[in-house]
Amino acid sequence: MAYKHWLSSCIKSITTFGSLYTDMALRKLIQKALTLLSFARLSAANRELEREISDVHDEIRLLKQAEIASKQSDICYRAIVEDQTEVIARYLPDGTLTFFNQAFALYYGRSPEELIGSPDQPMILEADRQRVAEFVALISADHPVVIIENRVLLGDRVRWTKWHNRMVFDEQGCFLEFQSVGYDITDFKEIEEKLFQEKELAQVTLQSIGDGVLTTDVFRRIQYLNPVAKSLLGCSEASAEGLLLGEVFDIVHEMTREKVQNPIEEALQENRIVSLANHTVLINQNDREIAIQDSAAPIHNREGQIIGGVMVFRDVTQNAVFTSAILAGNP
Repeated sequence: MAYKHWLSSCIKSITTFGSLYTDMALRKLIQKALTLLSFARLSAANRELEREISDVHDEIRLLKQAEIASKQSDICYRAIVEDQTEVIARYLPDGTLTFFNQAFALYYGRSPEELIGSPDQPMILEADRQRVAEFVALISADHPVVIIENRVLLGDRVRWTKWHNRMVFDEQGCFLEFQSVGYDITDFKEIEEKLFQEKELAQVTLQSIGDGVLTTDVFRRIQYLNPVAKSLLGCSEASAEGLLLGEVFDIVHEMTREKVQNPIEEALQENRIVSLANHTVLINQNDREIAIQDSAAPIHNREGQIIGGVMVFRDVTQNAVFTSAILAGNP
């Protein structure tokens, strides 16, 4: 009995010790697992931090590259702008200059200190300022560009300029300022004025001449009639313009009543001056018969190409009657 009691006590002690040992082992395992888990989390956090630091470095590198590229682009842009022969400027809606290139300063004969921050209105001839303001008022987001021709005052000289004005917007689409690119067109204006005066003189001459004058294009379409031509043809310039010459200029031989070839037709075909034969009669739009004399010639451009024809004709009815009377009185 004593032996059994001792054995039972031993087994109980071993069991109790085993439980304690197992519990301690489990605690150690749990602590180790927690330690490993914490280490894994810390490692993951470190890796995440390293990635974030790397991303920041990449972003900084890209920003530096963009900054360098922007500076290089700005340098190139300014070099291009400064090398332009056109005058370039930017200004606020109130006309205050915020930027201009060297050509602008040279053209106006002003120093950068005088120009920057100053209004450009005094440079515009006073007589043109209202018209320029009206054109500028037409610029909008839907129509951001407007072309203006105006005169400017350079000392005691007046010059003509032509400007391409554009609205400049920021990234959000808000209006910032105007950009203007211009150039001097004084020589063109002087040529234009000279041509206008010459045209006016020619028009006055043609309007005053006692003969009928008409012009056509190469397709024989009427382009111009002077007052005498309109009277002889019995039509207005508006009704005849664009019509084929044969539709309003009907000529026949006085005796045979046969059709006579239009002199402009022959002049354009043969590239020479052509005169009508005697005894030619014009039957105008009012069916009135008028004895005429005329001549026609081709019109050439600078390259010598035929671009139309001109015909000059006159009423010789009285001369024909007088000649007939003289002939009738002869024995």
